[in-house]
Amino acid sequence: QEDYNIPIEVLARYGWGLRCLQNVDSVEKARGRARSAVSTLIFSYLLIDGGKEGYVKMHDVVRYVAQQIASKNKFMIKAGVELKDWPSINKFEDLTGISLMFNDIHEVPDELECPKLQALLLQENSLLVIPDRFFQGMKDLKVLDMGGIRGFSLPSSLSFLINLRTLSLHDCRRFGDLPLIGELSLLEILDLSKSDVSEIPISFGRLSHLRLLDLTDCDDLELIPRGVLSRLRKLEELYMSRSFHHWQFEGEEDSSSNAKFIELGSLSRLTSLHIHIPNGKIMSSDMSFQNLTSFSITIGDLAAGFISAAIEVFSRKFKKRCSRAMGLSQDMRISGVHSWIKNLLLRSEILALVDVNDLENIVSDLANDGFNELMFLGIFGCNEMKCLLNSLERTRR
Repeated sequence: QEDYNIPIEVLARYGWGLRCLQNVDSVEKARGRARSAVSTLIFSYLLIDGGKEGYVKMHDVVRYVAQQIASKNKFMIKAGVELKDWPSINKFEDLTGISLMFNDIHEVPDELECPKLQALLLQENSLLVIPDRFFQGMKDLKVLDMGGIRGFSLPSSLSFLINLRTLSLHDCRRFGDLPLIGELSLLEILDLSKSDVSEIPISFGRLSHLRLLDLTDCDDLELIPRGVLSRLRKLEELYMSRSFHHWQFEGEEDSSSNAKFIELGSLSRLTSLHIHIPNGKIMSSDMSFQNLTSFSITIGDLAAGFISAAIEVFSRKFKKRCSRAMGLSQDMRISGVHSWIKNLLLRSEILALVDVNDLENIVSDLANDGFNELMFLGIFGCNEMKCLLNSLERTRR
């Protein structure tokens, strides 16, 4: 669509699923490769800066040429053209890609034979109904995007997608049988952000190849069964901002058997963690997170709102995305902060401190060697604070 802001993150996730990005062995490297390719295309005037960090646009002339090239390579594109019905073409068997995003299609065929199909993009057809057998003839499908579809049930034929690598159910509502996803044994990227999922099925623990799980803005998420997260041993990126906050305390047992924060310590490949921890008491001191290169971690309810606002300001001011942000608030006492938290504080670009107790001097209490990477500092209601830096104390050293 003309003037549509294309998220570079989505391009990276598609590229990973389709194996378009050569010689990359992690999602983080794939994202870097996608950003590099986008920069080259902008420099060549084939893409336009989106005016917002992480987005690009495509000129209508370039889009037309791209569509012509795609059609010659067996890719059908009818995106954003106000389609009401599934397109009528003679043969679907040779298609490698179908993009019908941003239309108003209500029904799809009962069954579709597309043995060569690699990518199927159906997002933002909000009232789309998908029959039970629809996916049976798409066994080579690698990328499936059904974001923004409301009130549909996942068809049982989803289990036929044995080669699926990237699945997006972003902003879906009432989509039913989630345990089916646990049968997608090769799935590597799963996006459930902004959906109304309330419970993660135990079957998700079988997603042994999963590298990225996005649960951002899942406001209704109340149950993640204990042991599911710790079994995702290949997980590299976990996004849970403004989402699940019912972490169970160590030693606490009840019928819900919810996840414990310490389970994240089993994820040795984790490089990106975006999470909200409502109560500092659920955290274990025995955590390292030594491989994290990107994080947004808020501890205490007040910190989350401040961090979200700070990241937005940071992006506008510095024209770059924030990679590392920390927020501490409420019941946190500096004297009781675990060493792994202090290590992340030292690496933070954004730091928000809200109503933190017994904090008198930021440098001596938190970082004797200083905050060498800090670009944005917010302090609110820390009533015991005496100074940011005691210069006399530094001179005596």
